[in-house]
Amino acid sequence: VAYDRFTKNEKALFDYSDVTFEGMEREEITAALSLPAQINPGDSFKGIISINKWDNEAGYKLLDFLMTIPKGVTVTDVQASDRLTGGEVSWFVESETGALRVVYFDANAYSTLKINGEEYPAELFTLSFQGEKGTGGTKVQLGISGMSLKLNSDSEDDKSMVVVNTADAIGIIGVVEGISFSAKCLYIGDDVDRIPSDKKAVAVAVTAVAKGAKLTYDDGENTVELRYSSEITEKTGVSTYIALVDAAIPMENFVEEKYYAFPGESAESLTFGDSNGDGVINAQDALAVVDTWLRKGEEPTDQEILSMNVNGDSRINTYDALGIVEAFVNNTDYIIVTKAAMVADNH
Repeated sequence: VAYDRFTKNEKALFDYSDVTFEGMEREEITAALSLPAQINPGDSFKGIISINKWDNEAGYKLLDFLMTIPKGVTVTDVQASDRLTGGEVSWFVESETGALRVVYFDANAYSTLKINGEEYPAELFTLSFQGEKGTGGTKVQLGISGMSLKLNSDSEDDKSMVVVNTADAIGIIGVVEGISFSAKCLYIGDDVDRIPSDKKAVAVAVTAVAKGAKLTYDDGENTVELRYSSEITEKTGVSTYIALVDAAIPMENFVEEKYYAFPGESAESLTFGDSNGDGVINAQDALAVVDTWLRKGEEPTDQEILSMNVNGDSRINTYDALGIVEAFVNNTDYIIVTKAAMVADNH
């Protein structure tokens, strides 16, 4: 083949500089907005903006986005995540229109924007909000109406900007009175790597309860003590619990107040990535995941499954070991935490 191309004066076998890629589809960059499903009137809460891909070699110099903030909600802060580097945040809400405008760039050194770590979706920003009192029974809609990544200042150059798809970066929050439950299935085991197919992990967010209060579930057939997650609670502003339960329990059960009780004690906590339960996340936790995948020792307990499966899929394997290392080396969040931050499947 190489000789044939040579005799025809064509490019060398592995020289594809004469090949064009016009018309070929490329995966676009999309943004997502994670919000709590429900809040109480007057509550503070948070929203997480994440992105599905990023090219550190592209040379992005500036990121901006626009949101419309509805009446009854006030923006109190906008912070860039630890994964996003190279710039500083500037933001302002226009009182007349309710438009929140956010810019992230380096006005001094013209640095290139980058994202640390390899796991996606990657968090970009945390938005802090304050709801108004007296808004019970209403719904609040928040969404990103536009986001772009700019590579240079030439506005007439089509290649100077990458438009991020924000069509799905929208959420509706129910404003409820008193205690209310929202639930999401995080994963179901598949019997391949240490998580049985008759088990599923659920996240349950509860409004109007003290952070860290003990929560139990009992439907007459199943009794579960849920574990409190300070990581997810911090991200959303709503108390959130995690449990590994029978996969046959309908998800709608987990939003029914009649199945829950608050014994008045402090809940057992769950720390993602703390595989060996010693309170410190380090290389030993990643090695504990590897040992579990290698089938060393006994089957993992429910607590160990929840803490080890940091990427939120149906298995405990070396992806989780790598995820733990990435988290403590690059100071990034686990995929399971980002996934659980939007507890809005059932409410």
